[in-house]
Amino acid sequence: MVAEVYAGKSMRQVAASYSTDPGTVSRTVKRWKENHNNVSGARSGRPQKLSARKIISIQSFIKRNRSITWNEALLELGVEVSARTLRRRLESSASPTRSRFQTPRTTLTAGSFADLMRSIVWT
Repeated sequence: MVAEVYAGKSMRQVAASYSTDPGTVSRTVKRWKENHNNVSGARSGRPQKLSARKIISIQSFIKRNRSITWNEALLELGVEVSARTLRRRLESSASPTRSRFQTPRTTLTAGSFADLMRSIVWT
């Protein structure tokens, strides 16, 4: 982009050739003039509560202890986040091919409910 602008093209023409906005081209050229590179700056915002390394260790712990509840896992690991944060971070980091981390089921499923209904002696 920068080379095309320096070659004499207008920012609109460059934006059209890259299918982007002229403002994007303008910011890119401005960043090039100030820093002589086009590397994106550091992102601002709230830092993550759990690092990537910590998430990997939590995932391996949960895989070893499948029957553990979220609150028990938090106590065992000594992580100072809520159970909801832990679930949300693990679900967002899980790959789509793997099964998601779930809490143990405490309610009857359709199949077990049907088995339960068959086992009841109806008089």
